[in-house]
Amino acid sequence: MSAAAVPMRMRAAPEIMKPVDVVDPGMAPGTGTPEPGGLTSRQLLDAVRRCALELPVVGLDVVELSPAYDGPGQVTAFLANRIVLEALSGIAKRRRGTARSEATGPGGR
Repeated sequence: MSAAAVPMRMRAAPEIMKPVDVVDPGMAPGTGTPEPGGLTSRQLLDAVRRCALELPVVGLDVVELSPAYDGPGQVTAFLANRIVLEALSGIAKRRRGTARSEATGPGGR
């Protein structure tokens, strides 16, 4: 079953909630509950973008971010920023694709 089929069964618009603590602490140390052996930053960003591309997302939460543990490079804060950017990009691309098909009408004319 594709990710797009899930909300059709539930008949509810999904909200993406991305806890930063699923990322390996080597890539995102600024969390109160580190998860050794977690996802890479790239894996999380790819998952966020795919969800936003395939699902009619209506909300986004980035949680489990703890600036006190982030350190001087603010790596986790930059990752949280990128999570939001990827989600918004996916939502915009999905909407643009929908708008084009509606504008061209049946038969693509």
